[in-house]
Amino acid sequence: MIEFDVQLSRDRVPVIYHDFFFHAKLGHRVLHATMMSKMGLHDLTLAQLNQVEWRHCSQPNPSRLRSLLRKHWLSILALAQPPPPSLSSSVQPRPSNSNGTKYVTTGGSCDSVSPMQALCDAFPTLRLAFDHVPLHVGFNIEIKYPADNSTRHLTALPSFEVLSFSLKLAQIF
Repeated sequence: MIEFDVQLSRDRVPVIYHDFFFHAKLGHRVLHATMMSKMGLHDLTLAQLNQVEWRHCSQPNPSRLRSLLRKHWLSILALAQPPPPSLSSSVQPRPSNSNGTKYVTTGGSCDSVSPMQALCDAFPTLRLAFDHVPLHVGFNIEIKYPADNSTRHLTALPSFEVLSFSLKLAQIF
């Protein structure tokens, strides 16, 4: 079971991220931006999120993460137990990789990008999670939007109505 939080970017793309705000360097990460700023995830489009150098990237090109994922990917998948045969018989067959692990393939925006590149380089979206995680791995998704007293100041920001947010997420399912 994988647990994560989802919220909408400015262009209403469901993005996997816990905090409402993050620290990022303004400018393109390849061009080595220098000014650090606090930003709201809901203030940037997905394209903008993929261009900023945010605090979790220690280098402009996350090649170390990519190499670690390549090295350990099959071990990571082996840790996830497949469903019992009685449950898996009710699941429709899906395309599988070379070791037989079944994946959800939904024809999302990452068709033109290799799965490894999409997982390492892009800001994580709910679509990427559905496209690249094996079917038998469960999700525990917390949908986040400004609503409680601790985030009351966020309700003044140009965020989205709860119904609009929920409808956008439902389109992915």
